[in-house]
Amino acid sequence: MKNIHIIITTVLLFFFVGTVSAQTREDRREARKQERLEKKRLQAEAIEQGKTMALNLAQNRTLVLEADALYDRYMNRYNMVSNSFIMFDGDRVVIQTAAPGYIGYNGLGGITLNGRLTDYEVSEGKEDKPVRISAQVSTTALGHGTLNMTISGDGSARATFRDNWGNRVTFSGQVNSLDDSVIYEGMSIFG
Repeated sequence: MKNIHIIITTVLLFFFVGTVSAQTREDRREARKQERLEKKRLQAEAIEQGKTMALNLAQNRTLVLEADALYDRYMNRYNMVSNSFIMFDGDRVVIQTAAPGYIGYNGLGGITLNGRLTDYEVSEGKEDKPVRISAQVSTTALGHGTLNMTISGDGSARATFRDNWGNRVTFSGQVNSLDDSVIYEGMSIFG
């Protein structure tokens, strides 16, 4: 009789432990599911805020694309350290390349082109699509050219400048406001 009580107690104990373990496993699964949903919601919120900021900067024409890479017309990548950028400041545009350690035309190992906007359009991408800028630029050195830029919600951007002779250069990096940028504008021998 005593053995039966021990057996019944042992069986009930294993059953109880198995039930508690299953409940905590389900609770952990539900908690992980809620964490993933919350993380997705926060990421979507951050992207939407970034897109709103990028759209405001683009519409106000007060932004800087600080390039961490340049691509030539054959899409060969050149990593940049600093001071390669495209800047919109009202109707003024500055396109600059720099390679520290070299002299270059601008004193920073590259060139600095100053120009004016002759046409400027901003289009807001729907939902998760990027903000797009299409601009016509007039420079003293290269004449007229076209500048197309796309800005994602996370602040990353890509801009391609094409001149009328078929040359092009693509800048890739992060977009910042003029106040938050850390750029140094080199000399422009072309005006």
